[in-house]
Amino acid sequence: MSKRFKPVLALVLSLFMSVSTLSNTYTVFAEDETTVQTDEQTNEENSTETTEESEEETQSEVTATPTEDEKPGDSSMMEYFLVENPVLNSPATENFVLSMNDANGYSDFSITVQKMDETTFDLEASEQVDKLVKFTKDFSSADKGEYTVTTLHYTYNGEKYYLNFSDLGMDVKFGVDQEYSGYDETLPDMTQDVTEDDELGNAVIQVTNLNDASEEVADGIMASDPEAAMALIDEDSDIATQSNEGVTICLDPGHGGNDSGAVGVNNVYEKNLTLKIAQYCKQELEKYDCNVVMTRTGDTNPSLEDRANYAKSQGAQYLISIHLNSGSGYAVGAEVYYPNTNWRPDISQNGKNVAQAIQNQLVSIGIHNRGIKFRTIDTNEYPDPFRYDDGSVADYYGIIRNAKYNGLTGLIIEHCFINSVSDYNNYLNSDAKLQTLGVADANGIVSALGLSKKDAKTLITGATKTNVSQMVNYFINNGGTYDKFSKYGTQYDGVLAQKGAANIEEFCQIFYEEAIAENIRPEVAFCQTMKETGFLQFGHDVKPDQCNFAGLGATGNGVAGNSFASVREGIRAQIQHLKAYATTDNLINACVDNRFGYVKRGSAPYVEWLGKKENPTGDGWATGANYGTDIVARMKVLLNTQYVLLGSGEMYRVYNPNSGEHFYTSNKAEKDHLVNLGWKYEGVGWKAPTVSNYPVYRLYNANGGEHHYTMNAAEKNNLVKLGWKYEGIGWFSADPNDSNSVPLLREYNPNAFSNNHNYTTNSNEHNWLVGLGWKDEGKAWYATK
Repeated sequence: MSKRFKPVLALVLSLFMSVSTLSNTYTVFAEDETTVQTDEQTNEENSTETTEESEEETQSEVTATPTEDEKPGDSSMMEYFLVENPVLNSPATENFVLSMNDANGYSDFSITVQKMDETTFDLEASEQVDKLVKFTKDFSSADKGEYTVTTLHYTYNGEKYYLNFSDLGMDVKFGVDQEYSGYDETLPDMTQDVTEDDELGNAVIQVTNLNDASEEVADGIMASDPEAAMALIDEDSDIATQSNEGVTICLDPGHGGNDSGAVGVNNVYEKNLTLKIAQYCKQELEKYDCNVVMTRTGDTNPSLEDRANYAKSQGAQYLISIHLNSGSGYAVGAEVYYPNTNWRPDISQNGKNVAQAIQNQLVSIGIHNRGIKFRTIDTNEYPDPFRYDDGSVADYYGIIRNAKYNGLTGLIIEHCFINSVSDYNNYLNSDAKLQTLGVADANGIVSALGLSKKDAKTLITGATKTNVSQMVNYFINNGGTYDKFSKYGTQYDGVLAQKGAANIEEFCQIFYEEAIAENIRPEVAFCQTMKETGFLQFGHDVKPDQCNFAGLGATGNGVAGNSFASVREGIRAQIQHLKAYATTDNLINACVDNRFGYVKRGSAPYVEWLGKKENPTGDGWATGANYGTDIVARMKVLLNTQYVLLGSGEMYRVYNPNSGEHFYTSNKAEKDHLVNLGWKYEGVGWKAPTVSNYPVYRLYNANGGEHHYTMNAAEKNNLVKLGWKYEGIGWFSADPNDSNSVPLLREYNPNAFSNNHNYTTNSNEHNWLVGLGWKDEGKAWYATK
C-alpha cells in the first residue's frame, strides 16, 4: 500500500456517546423497518441462450420500493461510519453511527442492511447530534446470522442521494450470535501508523487501545474501541466514488463474430444492431463528463469473461451489455436485468437504480414496459451452480456474473424483440430508430449517475430551482436591510414601499413573477440585482429612488442611468434586458426597457457570458472581468440557502408528548406531517401577517431536540455559533408599533433540560406559568388581532 489509509468506518459508539448531550427521551426520527424478500421466478418464455447468457428468463421484481428518484451521492460528506458490536449476542441492541464532515443541508438518513439469507431491511435515523447520526435496531435469537450494511440514503437540499459502501472500499459486516466471515479477534492493534509495507487490502481491522484510537480520531486517522471493527478506504483505490463525474462506462455490444445472436425479421442479425445501438449510445454519452469504452467495435466475439476483464482493465465501474430479445408468440417490449443481491448487495442496489432509469427512458419512447429484473441460477436446474466468494449462488447471466466478480455493476438491456414485426418496424428498421434507442440508453445512464455535460454553462432561461421564501432568506442571511439606505442617511428610507414593494417578500415576489412571465430564471436576475446594488444598499451612481436594480444605462463617471416609476417596472426592465441577451424570443409583457433595442439578441444565452470578457462574441452586459461567473457563484449560495416555506398566516401549534416540545409553524403541510408522526395538534396559536419587515427566525438544537424562535438577529447569530442550526424565517411578526398588534409573551422554564420556552398571547397562561416558577422573558414578537 503506497499511501496511508483514509479511515471511513469506525466502530466506537462509546466515543460518540461521550461527547453527546442527547436527551434520553428525544427522538429526531422514528425508527422504520422494512423487510424485502428477493425470490426468483421461473421462465416467462423460451430461452435462446445458455446459462452464460440467456435473454428470455425473467423473475418477479423484488418487493422493495424502487429508489429510482435517488442519485449517487458525494462521499466527501462522510467522515466515518461506526458499528458498536462486530459480534452481537442477542437479545441486544445494535447501534450504528454516521459522522459527517458538514451537517448543513442534510436530512432523512437511513441505511440498508442485507442478511445472508437475501432479506434486507432499512433503518431510519433514531437520533442526530450535529454531525453525528445514530441508527438503532434490536436483535433477538431469531435474527441469528451475518449482516452487511450496504447503503446509506440521505437527502441533501431537497434531493435524494445514496452511497454504496462497497464503492468506497468498505466491507461493513457484523454478526448476530455468530461471527461474520473475515472476523478475527486476534487482529493486531492498528492505532500505530500504517506503513508503506502494510498489505491490509479491505480487511476488517480491530483496535485494542481506545485511548490511542480516540487520539487518532482527532487527527482524522482512526477511531475504535476494544471490540470494534474498522473498514478503511485505500486512497489508491480505483473504485469511483460519488459525483460520478469522470466515471468510466463500458458498453458491451452483445454477440459478434461467429455468434450472430438472435435472427429477426428480414433475417437481420442481432449482433449488427447491438453494435449500432452501442455506438449511438457512446456518441451521446461522450457529450457528458464521463469516459466511454466498448468491448468490441467490430465484428468480433470476445468471451463474456474477457469482456468483463476488459472493462475492469479500462477502469470502468459499469459494464452495460446491449441486446435485443427474441421469443415465441407475440412478445414485445423492453426489460433491463441487474445483479442479484447475493454477495454484493450494494452492486445490486446500484444496478437497480441505473436499470430503472434506463427502463424509464425506453418506456418513454413508446416501448412496452416489461420491467427491471434480476435472475439467480436455479439450483434445481443446475445442482452445481456458479457461486460467489461467500458461497452464495451467482447471477444466471454470465456478463453480469463476471462483472460482479470484477467488482463492477453489470447490466443487460433487452431493448425489444427482434423477431416481433411490431417491435422491429417501430424501433429497429432504420439507423434513426437505432439511434433513438442508443440515446435513450445514454439518457438513462446520465439521469441515474447525475452526469453533467462537458463544459456546461448556466442558462439564463428555463425552469427555476428557487422560490420566494429562499430568495427572502438569502437576502436576510447576507445582512440585507430592506428599504433603509444608511449610505444616504434617511433620505431614501421607505422609497421602495412607496413605489410598490412594502417589504422584502413583496420585492422577491415581484422578481419571481416578472422573471417567470418571460421564462427568465428568477435566481439569475435576483442574484444580479444583489451584485449590482450590494443587497439593495446602492451607494454608487444609481440611487434607490430610480428603481433601477441592475445599472441599466449607468455607464460610469456619474451617469445615473435609467429611472423607473415603480419597483415592478424597474424589475420588468431588468428581466427584459436579460431576455434580450439570452434569447431571440418575443417579449410577453409590453417593453419598458428603453435599451432593449441596443442588444444583439441571443448573444449571451449563458450567465457566464454576461461578462464581455468571457463571451466569445465579445458582447455582454458588463465589461468587468468575471461578471457572469460571480453571479453564478451567488446563485449557488442562494440555491443552498436554508428556508422554511411560509404559510397562510395561521400559526399552528403542535405538541410532542414524548419530548414535551411545543412546535409552531405557518405551514399546514408541515403541521399535518407532524400529526401523522404522533404529535398532538393544539389548534391555531395566533395569527401572523403573511409578510412584514419583522422576520421571526427559526433555529433547531440537535443536542436538546428543541426549536427556538426569535426576532433578534443577534440572538439568532449567537445560537448558531453555539451549534444551533438556522432553519430560516419561520414566519413574520406584526409591526410592534401597530396598535392592532398583540404581543407574544415568552416564558422560560429554568428546570427543564430542553424544550424550555413557551410562547403565548394569553396573559392568563403567561401569569400562571410565571407563578409556577417560569421566568418572564418579555415580548417575543407580535401577532395580528
